[in-house]
Amino acid sequence: MVFPKEGWGDASEGFLGLFLHDFLDFVVQLAGSRLLGMEFDAVVVPGGGLDDRGHPHPWVCARLDCCIDLLRGGVRFAVLLSRGTTHRPPPLESNGFAIDESWASARYLMERGIEADRLLLDRWSLDTIGNAAFARLMICEPLGLRRLVVVTNEFHMLRCRDIFEWVFHLDSSNGPHTSSSSYTLHFQPVPNAGMDEDVAKARSTKELDSISSFQNTKRSIHSHMGSLMEFLLTHHQAYKAQGVIPRPPSSSSTPDPLLKSY
Repeated sequence: MVFPKEGWGDASEGFLGLFLHDFLDFVVQLAGSRLLGMEFDAVVVPGGGLDDRGHPHPWVCARLDCCIDLLRGGVRFAVLLSRGTTHRPPPLESNGFAIDESWASARYLMERGIEADRLLLDRWSLDTIGNAAFARLMICEPLGLRRLVVVTNEFHMLRCRDIFEWVFHLDSSNGPHTSSSSYTLHFQPVPNAGMDEDVAKARSTKELDSISSFQNTKRSIHSHMGSLMEFLLTHHQAYKAQGVIPRPPSSSSTPDPLLKSY
């Protein structure tokens, strides 16, 4: 079981808070040590945001460092997710082209010695449910990648696990007598490295709200991938033709703490 460090209220103070902090660190380390002895077809790294220079945030680097350990331990592929986010415009290269997050993650791994032909990039998705849907449809399904370990931060793990487990166990089509493909998913939490306390608190609150919203989404979708993709492409604000209108820059001199988490 994965527990978030944020959102514990009064338990975050004093002795109990220290105990919980140390215990959660132990859970992360124990889970990581067990994964090293298991066999996977791919490491899956959901999107977590870029800074203004187009570099992965420190908490995303924690995901990627864990990914490196697993690749060096024998996992063949890394599935690097996310084109970007609807919450802020993408950073730009010097030539004016947008920097996709999955490419920035690939660059981080290649700079640390990981071969380019082991990196499989999602250049389409803009949020966690899109991460899961496009990872399955565009990468894992056609390449036969069935044994997966998903690596993300503690603040994101509960919602990420809920979404990925659901998406990867939907039936493959909307025809009769279909069954879900045989996927085995494991989930590896990593610390919320480099995330300021106010940012972590704001994002944790948002994650809880998003978990509740996702339960409503699930109830509106039939148990197959066709229904999910119809929902994404015709109803989801990030993907439908008349989709989300980009939010204007904040008029405040202090950036929104939640916005800093994307």
